[in-house]
Amino acid sequence: MRKLLLPAALLFVLSACLPKAQVPTNAPPPSARGGYTFDLSDQSIKPSTPMIAKPISEKLFVIIDPAQVEDAFLIDNSTHGVKSFRIFLEDSLRNTLSAFFSDISFVKPGYTFPSNPHFVAQAKVDRISVNNIQLGIMNHAILQMNWAFAIRPSTHEEFSFSFSGVAKSEMAYHTLYIGCQQIMHSAMSGLLQAWANKDVFAKLASPVPPGKPAPAKNTKKIVLAIFDIHDASRKLDKETLDNLTLFLGTLLVQQGKFNVIPRDQVRARLKDEKKGSYRQCIDESCQIDLGKALAAQKTLSTVLIKIGEKCVLTSTLFDLKSETAQEGATVETTCKKNELLGAMKLIASQL
Repeated sequence: MRKLLLPAALLFVLSACLPKAQVPTNAPPPSARGGYTFDLSDQSIKPSTPMIAKPISEKLFVIIDPAQVEDAFLIDNSTHGVKSFRIFLEDSLRNTLSAFFSDISFVKPGYTFPSNPHFVAQAKVDRISVNNIQLGIMNHAILQMNWAFAIRPSTHEEFSFSFSGVAKSEMAYHTLYIGCQQIMHSAMSGLLQAWANKDVFAKLASPVPPGKPAPAKNTKKIVLAIFDIHDASRKLDKETLDNLTLFLGTLLVQQGKFNVIPRDQVRARLKDEKKGSYRQCIDESCQIDLGKALAAQKTLSTVLIKIGEKCVLTSTLFDLKSETAQEGATVETTCKKNELLGAMKLIASQL
């Protein structure tokens, strides 16, 4: 994958200066867009970490949610894709955080944590994109990754440290493998800088003051009524909208935060209340009244609109006690059906 229009002599010098181990011996397999799919499973970085005399002995569990860190995907604004990205991220975080913690494990959502004190972290990565910059006759393709990381002691309900940043590659890289290494180096460097600026290690290493334990986490789930996605764009058929609504409900149930009222109960109540069809109950007053009749605590309303060539999904969580919008989620995507599935994952992760 050539990222610069360079003279042949300069390309030769550049390739001679790069680590030969990072250049693949075989051509990567094709991607869905006609480019190549690059496997990152054997790629690694070694970020510069500070010298810590005594790492924290309590174990660190890093939650990697497949819905928030995709393993294989096509790079935005590019014909190329990557796979084994989750392994690459986990390896990079392990190499970065091993200076601070003597024991690190990566787990999935729903993992049963031990009762003894430990630390819990979570990482999220938005899709990687390519930004093309034209400087004279040279076209630079810069990789960019938006990502986030947060950590808390097991005795705390809220995160003690939360970081979000934009990692970028350099303007010159010989292969996509090296470009991915550059954005990961940038990501870990940004994390370590924020970590140092906020003196996170000292705060985490300090024991929780006696007599001030963190409040027990409320495990009671919120009763939620989900209404069908309203397609203001008129781009999708009824079956697709039904499937997307069902998919969103399933994602929210998997989070463990909500108990979702079955759709047939919502339809039955609509009939009893004589409020018209299930799909026609799209205004806030109708949904709030129906949610109360169903003994729900909150309702979720999702709208799909089309702006130019893009589709925008917005979801609003209404609190029925106060009759106000409590939370919202917005995702911009293409209007293709397969891309809308990914958008549903992002909506669920924001709620």
